[in-house]
Amino acid sequence: MITPLIFEPEQTPLEFGETLIEANAGTGKTFTLCKIVERLVLDHGIPIERILAVTFTNSAAQELKERIRKNLIDAKGKLQPEQIRERNLLSRALGNFDDARIYTLHAFCKRLLSEFSFECGVRPDSELITDQSQILKQVVQDFRRSFFSDTAPFIAAMSMTGKLTENELEKYFEDKDLIRDPKKETKKTSLESEGKENLALFISLSKKWDQEKKCIQEFLHHGAKNGSKPRNALDQLDRLFRQELEPLRFQEDLQAESSQDNEVQVKIPNFQLIKLIRQVLREEIKIKESSTIARPEFFDSALHFSNRCENLEREILLLFEEFAAIELTRLKSSLNLRTFDDLQQLVADGLDSDQGSALAEKVFLQYDAALVDEFQDTDPLQFEILRKLFSPNSQKLSKRIFYIGDPKQSIYKFRGADLNNYLDIKASLNSSSIHSLITNYRTHPSLVEATNSFLTLCKNQEDGMSDCNHLFYDKRIFFIKSRGNELNAEDKKFECSSGDLSAAPFNLRYLPQIHQSENLEVVEERILKDMAGEILSLLDLEKKTTIGTKRIKGSDIAVLCRNNKEADLIQTKFSQHQIPSVLLATRSIFKTLEAKHFKYLMEALLNPFDVKNIKKVLVLPLFGLKANDIHELIKESKLWDAWANKFFEWSELWKKKGFSFALQNILKEEFRLRKREGKAVTEKILSEIGGERRMTNYLHLGEILYQTEQDISSFPRNLYLWFVQQMESSLNQEESHARLESDEESVKILTIHKSKGLEFPITFLPFSWKTHTQDKEIGNQQENMRLLYVSLTRASSRLYLYLRDTNNQFSKNPISRCLSLDPIPHLEILKSNSDFFDLRQVLDQSLTNSYSKPPNHSPLKPVDFNGTIPSGRISSSFSNKVKGIEKEKDLDENLPQRKVVPLNARIGPHSFPAGAKAGNFFHEVFENIDFAQKGFKEVIRRLLPVHGLHQANIEIAEEIVYSTLQATLDKHQGESFQLSELSQNDRIEELEFHLLSSDFDLEELGHFLDQVEPGNPFATYLKGKKSLSSLVAELKFFKGFIDLTFKHNDKYFILDWKSNLLEGDQDAFAFENLFEEMKEADYLLQYHLYTLAIHRFLSQSSSLDYDYDLCFGGVYYLFIRGMCKGSKPDDGIFFDRPSKAIIQAMDRFLTI
Repeated sequence: MITPLIFEPEQTPLEFGETLIEANAGTGKTFTLCKIVERLVLDHGIPIERILAVTFTNSAAQELKERIRKNLIDAKGKLQPEQIRERNLLSRALGNFDDARIYTLHAFCKRLLSEFSFECGVRPDSELITDQSQILKQVVQDFRRSFFSDTAPFIAAMSMTGKLTENELEKYFEDKDLIRDPKKETKKTSLESEGKENLALFISLSKKWDQEKKCIQEFLHHGAKNGSKPRNALDQLDRLFRQELEPLRFQEDLQAESSQDNEVQVKIPNFQLIKLIRQVLREEIKIKESSTIARPEFFDSALHFSNRCENLEREILLLFEEFAAIELTRLKSSLNLRTFDDLQQLVADGLDSDQGSALAEKVFLQYDAALVDEFQDTDPLQFEILRKLFSPNSQKLSKRIFYIGDPKQSIYKFRGADLNNYLDIKASLNSSSIHSLITNYRTHPSLVEATNSFLTLCKNQEDGMSDCNHLFYDKRIFFIKSRGNELNAEDKKFECSSGDLSAAPFNLRYLPQIHQSENLEVVEERILKDMAGEILSLLDLEKKTTIGTKRIKGSDIAVLCRNNKEADLIQTKFSQHQIPSVLLATRSIFKTLEAKHFKYLMEALLNPFDVKNIKKVLVLPLFGLKANDIHELIKESKLWDAWANKFFEWSELWKKKGFSFALQNILKEEFRLRKREGKAVTEKILSEIGGERRMTNYLHLGEILYQTEQDISSFPRNLYLWFVQQMESSLNQEESHARLESDEESVKILTIHKSKGLEFPITFLPFSWKTHTQDKEIGNQQENMRLLYVSLTRASSRLYLYLRDTNNQFSKNPISRCLSLDPIPHLEILKSNSDFFDLRQVLDQSLTNSYSKPPNHSPLKPVDFNGTIPSGRISSSFSNKVKGIEKEKDLDENLPQRKVVPLNARIGPHSFPAGAKAGNFFHEVFENIDFAQKGFKEVIRRLLPVHGLHQANIEIAEEIVYSTLQATLDKHQGESFQLSELSQNDRIEELEFHLLSSDFDLEELGHFLDQVEPGNPFATYLKGKKSLSSLVAELKFFKGFIDLTFKHNDKYFILDWKSNLLEGDQDAFAFENLFEEMKEADYLLQYHLYTLAIHRFLSQSSSLDYDYDLCFGGVYYLFIRGMCKGSKPDDGIFFDRPSKAIIQAMDRFLTI
């Protein structure tokens, strides 16, 4: 047995090569990570940007980044004046901290794909999506269509039941870690014969039922317990079997009369029969030992048939896995889409490719040290990526690689985590590279000692380590006793001044079995009643319970359970005794009732003249009207009109300034005007039972919608469709989890999985004794033991663990691993140690007291915000279309207002509506059509109403698009071409770029460029642009989207669509006049920055032998209204190719 070394965060040498740090619960894993980073910077002089830290959730990555930054600041503050070197190192680390490489593994892979797209074999312009449900739906439909349409009748019938229905296949896919590149051969041929055999078994079973029906009924009825007789299931079974047998007998009779040996044709069986057969089999299992009547042979045949059906279903699901893995990848590739999980797979594929070694080498050279947090939770794909990037070899021994984790807390098997990855690494290291953290800083020392005793109660000890072949089922996992930390122990000490509650930190509640047939519901009720009573005692002011010097509040208490069903059960019991509680569960905010309310509100604002929609919204808690109020409003037309006008105004606000702005005005209006029962509606919501939960959900949804408006097109219908899609999606992303209310008096209820990484002063474990059917599998038993360990180590002061006394329960649940198969002697040992343990029976007593709030409790109330928020760094875009986002501050807002031709004077393309709607419409059309195809009329027809444009404009829009695609572009050096000749593979729409710069103004840039190339028109233009200098001086960060970047004859071009309606007639679009328009609209500055962005992008490509003169073709600005039928060949087409000297000078100027 390996005896790990103790890792001292501030002293243990940080050796080259791989180091594994096993961290017991509560031993300061994050603190250790921060100290390692600090010492890498200070002791080894490693720049912060050359240290990689990887963890597994966004919240963990954000917390780790904040903790590391704070730790570096604290370390700098402790330096002495003479420590100049250390001060410089920490100042540099803090100055460059924005470049710190602290990621989730998904974010790390995303960066690799962006930085090494060519080596990974992916397109840099792929769209990252968070929801692939629509693509998955198509894959499922394709599978069902291709597989079940031409197969045996029995198999075709199976598609209508169980896990093979369309909905179940979609759920199965999301829960399954599918094979990406399956090597298996299809099994369809063998399944055909298996389907025929199963059909024959089904026919035989139907006949056997007909023969033994009376015996079966008598057997089940005679042996049924508690008066429960499966009469209903038997009657349904008989009816369905008769439906199957009647046509079968008819065909057999015909065959007998004709004396011909024809195959009997059986209709597709009703698979409701399988469900009923399984139900009857469950009844038979319960009573077969107690029944004195002979057991009919039907049950053996039924069991054999049921097992065959299950096996056949599994085989079909395997075929679906293979089909879906290939087809989903193909579809996403053809649509140029990828999900977060694809990020990892693409990197793994890149590392497996011919370029894999070169890719790994490039990544490896970027870092001097790497830290992998929660290493026990890696899945096989993540493990493969990390090992290929940081596996040991002669060169990589010069790097420092730290793996931090705890195999005892590996509880994410359902997400694909494979503990064997961790254990294999551990086995490959020598003992000097394996360390442990054992000092528990989270928990009071007495509770640490009690937990140690409980987990090692019946185990042989050797050097303080238990033989975990018994405890954790795996000899490679050792439980090392944690050490308590006396520092601040008094702050975590539980006391009850009245003496009514035991001071022991580990409280076991033992539930003796009352009678053999006691059902689960009765046991749960007794435990929940006891727990509610204990919590009421803890919160009872008269008992004077404290932790440290502070009174115990509801928020100090957490109840941990296995699933949401148990959580609901607990909260219901708490509600009966007025105990305030909150559910901290991984439920999606989009599955809440409040999400439905927002959906109704959005529908009313999208159709503000629809009376039905407005009525539906007015009765919601947001408005608080009753049915009688609505009736009175409709009777008084003026009152109703007032409300209708409000909805119209809010609808217009949504269109102009976004949904979040409209929602803010709705809430503000209601708070100011709507007073019901002496309270504003928001106050009324908060005062109701569950009101804070409701208001929390409303605010959370509003925040999500605000953020989404920054990320996708903000057109009202687009946002509504996105919201509905989230409601229908079964995905459950971290940012959509419903948030915890803030009430400090509420007891927290959460799952054990959710509790990992958290701590609570007091925890209750009411259902750890429960077992589940799947727990019989050894893998699940191992994870259950680890779940118990996690739950036992969440409390910092006091723990309650409930036990149930039944032989079968103690032999299967994880508590039995600690107490052995005979728990009574060990419980007596614990009872004798009263300093650490309090062992009591759960009594079946009535509970009459209920919770009352402490005095001076102030309810949460909304308040107006009258302060100001500093803008800080401004992010701005030069593009006229940044996904439809209304910018906080954009250069376009400061441009001079353009004069346009009066509406009644416009003809042809110039009569198409002007303004942002038109521009956004044409941008989206060009993004969504294949230039080489003529079938874009349907795209135009679909997008016109989306952008608020009338279908009457369809012919003009089609003419503009067609003329633009057919126009000859010949102003560059090289052969002329038309956009219709470009393939989709040579196009990148809306290429995003970012340009960092120091403070500057346009005039200064102009003088700088004039020195490089005297008389350059762009330099001259800049020297006269004082009006924009004050704005640009504020910009530290340019963000933009280039409408179209394309490749033609091995040269890269920039293209920008302009739908501007210019002053004057068609002559305004003549080539010689466009330069003035470009200057006046400040497009000259825009396309020079575009060119600089492309120059930087191409120059960083490792697979392109880049030279500006050879690779960059130039910039086209197409004023599409001027390019239609009847125009001159050059009309509407502006071209320029900034000189290499100018672009290189800008590159230098903007990085000074």
